[in-house]
Amino acid sequence: MKSLQWLFLTFLIIFNAKAQDCTSYKFVDSENVLKYKTSYDGNTFGSAKIKFSKDSFLLKERYYKKLILLDFELYDISQEYYFREDKGQVYMFLNDTETLIFDFCLDVGDSYDSEWKVINKSDISTDLNATTRSQIILQNNSGQIQKWIEGIGGNKLKLSSLNLFLCEFYTKDFDQIYYESLSDCASPVHTSYVSHENKWHFTVPQWIDPGFDYWNSFSSDSFLIGNKYYRKSISKVVGKTEWEESNRYFREHFGRIFFTYIDGDERLSYNFSSEVGDTLFPKYDKNAAFVVTNVENITTLDGISRRKLTLNAECGSRKISKTWIEGIGETKMSLGLELGCGFIDPESQLNCFITNNKIVYSNGFCYTSVQDVNRQSSISLLPNPVIDQLQIMGNTASIASLQISDLSGRILKNKVLQDGNTINVESISSGIYICKVLFLDGQVQVLKFIKI
Repeated sequence: MKSLQWLFLTFLIIFNAKAQDCTSYKFVDSENVLKYKTSYDGNTFGSAKIKFSKDSFLLKERYYKKLILLDFELYDISQEYYFREDKGQVYMFLNDTETLIFDFCLDVGDSYDSEWKVINKSDISTDLNATTRSQIILQNNSGQIQKWIEGIGGNKLKLSSLNLFLCEFYTKDFDQIYYESLSDCASPVHTSYVSHENKWHFTVPQWIDPGFDYWNSFSSDSFLIGNKYYRKSISKVVGKTEWEESNRYFREHFGRIFFTYIDGDERLSYNFSSEVGDTLFPKYDKNAAFVVTNVENITTLDGISRRKLTLNAECGSRKISKTWIEGIGETKMSLGLELGCGFIDPESQLNCFITNNKIVYSNGFCYTSVQDVNRQSSISLLPNPVIDQLQIMGNTASIASLQISDLSGRILKNKVLQDGNTINVESISSGIYICKVLFLDGQVQVLKFIKI
């Protein structure tokens, strides 16, 4: 009799241990966003972002959330996918059939789906804040490997005949959690924002600091704070006092730019790897949401193709539109701090962006050095707008040549100023154009004009 009691007690202990929720993080959660590469019948053809609905419902006395596709149209979109999570086990419900797809409570030696066995289980650091999550490695009889991470899921998710291969996992607040470095999951961003080669020149509005033009750049040295890599942000006033801004820090991770003050919380500044339909949520402005409405590739003045993103947001009664250029940042509010609705300098204008001493972007005028401000500022174009003859005004004796290009960077005219200070633009179509002035000492000034 006692043997039976002990057997029953042992069974209860095992059952209760198994029934406990062994995870700290949920997979089926409306805060989670997952990015996948998709494969149909063995052929990779696109990508998908998915999340779960906030609302839920009961089906056969069980709690489900619906899978939402953010920016991809599945082949079998007509099918309804639902998920529920119970004490570390994730179930998918399709066509009146429920299937266990993840079990984060498995341990080494346990079997899954009669074909897979757990060969390793360990704690790993997944997100940028070094949060620890449990990782399970499974292997089948053919030697194939699966990898599951607590609350993130597996490196592969199968929806009928569609295979999804995990690339990224992040939360609603766009805190980067996990990135799978598969070759076909690579970020489209290829130009760095956080680099000491980069320099931004912009003008602040008159009501803040009359006549002050600023340089922004990053120091060439770097350091670690809390196991994160930062570069100091440096601001300089052109032609005035110069100083180093010591309390601003930035880092870059897969096209995402994060900003913080020393000993402060980290905030998202930019995400150049965003796609159309992505929603970015400011960390300290929970009522705002910035939606990416357009992504296109443009060629900047250095001949490099960069991503240009348009974002729209409603901030209370105001509607805001932002334009980001990969590696350059925002074109109108050029301080480039945190994403949000607040305006420190609503009228600030990015004049130009230089990297490795080359002009990449210009919005009308561009100085390549503090010492060059007064000399180059004497050069101007008249008339502007122009119909046929564009005159170069100022200290033209210091000019070596001029180039006129369209906004895509295509060069339309080259001119050496030995046969007069005018350029015939009559044959150029109406629009906005860039005039790059090349000086004899190697300096460059960029001016903008309108052809009518």
